[in-house]
Amino acid sequence: LKRTLACSSMSQIGFILVGTAMQGFLSGENALAAWGTVLHMLNHSLVKLVLFVAAGVIYVGTHSLNLNEIRGWGRNKPVLKILFFIGGASIAGVPGFSGYVSKTLLHESIVEYIHLLEHAGADPGWFPMVERLFLIAGGLTAAYMTKLFVAIFVSSRAAGQRLPLQSYLSRGTLTALSCGERGADLFVTFHDIAGVPQREAVEALASAGVLCGMGDGSFCPDAPVTVAQYYTALARAKGLEAEPGQGAWYEGYLEAAAREGLAQPEELADPNAPMTQGQTRAQAAAELYELWKAA
Repeated sequence: LKRTLACSSMSQIGFILVGTAMQGFLSGENALAAWGTVLHMLNHSLVKLVLFVAAGVIYVGTHSLNLNEIRGWGRNKPVLKILFFIGGASIAGVPGFSGYVSKTLLHESIVEYIHLLEHAGADPGWFPMVERLFLIAGGLTAAYMTKLFVAIFVSSRAAGQRLPLQSYLSRGTLTALSCGERGADLFVTFHDIAGVPQREAVEALASAGVLCGMGDGSFCPDAPVTVAQYYTALARAKGLEAEPGQGAWYEGYLEAAAREGLAQPEELADPNAPMTQGQTRAQAAAELYELWKAA
């Protein structure tokens, strides 16, 4: 992500240099080139600042800038999505955004110079090619910014994505929030897992939004696991997204689990029933088989 934005800066500096060159070629008729250059310098400095800050937010949340690892991280972050879209659309020159004005002025300065040469009976030389390259470069900018936006804010979340841990909220607040949408940037613990051997794993999974407590700061490690709890955690761990709906908290994840073949419909018929020993063993065998195939 950061490398793409850095290369984009080199591209935008190229647009600015084109405007600077056209000011020299147009001499006293260089108003379009002059205004376009100044405006594009201002646009690029402000817009790229927004995009790099957004990249910083993404890095703080994922500790990665690899598009394969941060894919889908911003799906449930509307403010970041809107700000990144505004920055990307502006730098790409989409009509209605500031970048469109400055790029249009720069483009029209090239067209103006070509018309002046033709009106004077001179050969426009390679300037028509400069215009075509200008348009192609603008199209490529729109293409890679679209790729970044779709990868981060539209694509499904990358499987196994983990988020940073923080520890500044009360246990009750953390536990309540851990039952919300997957992906909260929080550290979650429970008051009844102090002696549980798998405490670290439980806290890590709860902090990542995979596991969820009882709402009163407890995890109830000795309580039976229901079908809804098990398959919801399994779906979240595999990075499956639940479709928004008005039903129970687990319905979207159970539908995703069935859709991906993690469970048969008859296994999900009674979500509040405890998992039987046979079901648990079958699921463990299936997961071990998948790990064996991947190895």
